[in-house]
Amino acid sequence: MLHRSPKVRFSPSSSLKKGRHWLWITALIIVFFVGYTVGSNIHPASPTPAITPTPTATQPVATPTPSEPAVHYKVGQKLQINGVWQVTVTAVHTSAGDQNAKPKPGNTFLLIDIEMKNISSQPQTVSSLSQYTLHDTVGQTYPPTPLSSAPTPDGTLQAGAQLKGTLTYEVPATIHAYILGFLPIEDGQPVLWDIQD
Repeated sequence: MLHRSPKVRFSPSSSLKKGRHWLWITALIIVFFVGYTVGSNIHPASPTPAITPTPTATQPVATPTPSEPAVHYKVGQKLQINGVWQVTVTAVHTSAGDQNAKPKPGNTFLLIDIEMKNISSQPQTVSSLSQYTLHDTVGQTYPPTPLSSAPTPDGTLQAGAQLKGTLTYEVPATIHAYILGFLPIEDGQPVLWDIQD
């Protein structure tokens, strides 16, 4: 007996049907991918909640300390600041002005006498315009108003040198409580004095 091997016929139509099947699957995958990409750009994903790590017993946790309230000094107190300055607000008084300057109606000049000493070993520069500020108890700031009769504390002081001067501000005559700030270095914390006229 002769065994014949079965004849396998190649049918071009059955191969095309299988090819079309994969073509449809590929097209659907592409459409799905394009749709997902476009949809995710139109509708951004909802934000994920922030995860806060929970400290364990073995991890030390730093406890934030509340900031200390600013200390306000009084007229007459001699302060040594940052090992550079010794500053004293020696007196506070008001003035109706001098021959060259008069305050606006309802205002007065507030004069604050200052003594400064350079206690460092290097020359130091003091600027009444950039280092001193005055504001009232509600935060209103007053610019300096130099008077010719009241020299300001400005200049370069050699180590151990002293300087006296007067800070002058035009302020409302009805306000009597102020805060004077001295900024010993840039970006530092000011030293504050309570000023009463």
